[in-house]
Amino acid sequence: LYSGLLANITVQTGPSPIKKITFAYKFRQGTYTADNFLRSLTTLDQKSVTLENQRHSVGTVPGHQYRYAVSSILHEGETNTDEQIRKSYETLGFNIFCFPEVSHAVTTSFPHRTFLSVLLAVRRVNPRLDRYVKALRLCAHPFVEIYSKGQIHFMAPLARQEEFYVPEAQHVDGDKTR
Repeated sequence: LYSGLLANITVQTGPSPIKKITFAYKFRQGTYTADNFLRSLTTLDQKSVTLENQRHSVGTVPGHQYRYAVSSILHEGETNTDEQIRKSYETLGFNIFCFPEVSHAVTTSFPHRTFLSVLLAVRRVNPRLDRYVKALRLCAHPFVEIYSKGQIHFMAPLARQEEFYVPEAQHVDGDKTR
C-alpha cells in the first residue's frame, strides 16, 4: 500500500510539472535497463532529479526496438548549469540537452516511495495515460517521467513535441508517434 498499490491516479490536461530544463542524458535502444544509468547519476549528484524520456510505452513495441533516455536534470528555468557538474557528466559519456517550457500537457503523478513504486507505476499509470490520450484523440508525445522526492510526475506535451526528442531518438527512424 505504501508503494502506491491503491493510489488514486488522475490523468488530466493542464500545465507541465516542469519548466524549461537542461539535463544530462544517455540514450539507449533495446530492452529497458536503467539501473546502471541511475547508479551513474547518483554517483555524480546525490540530489539529482531523474528524468526518463520514453519513446514508447513499455510493452507496446518489441524490447529490441524500445527507445529511451535516462537523464539527470541539471537545472530548471533560466539559471545556468554549474560548469564543473556539466563537465563531470560529459566526461562519463552523458550528452546535454534542453526541453522548452510547455503550457499544456497530459499529466499525472504517482507516489515514489520504494522501488516497487516504479514497477507499480509502469503497470498502473502508463495504460491510463494511453487510454486518456486515445479517448480524447490527443496528439501527446513523447511521454516523460520526472522522478523527484516522493513523486513520479508523468507528462506528455501537447505542443512543441519535436523539441522533446533527444537527437538520437529523432535519427532512429523518423517516426515520432508513441
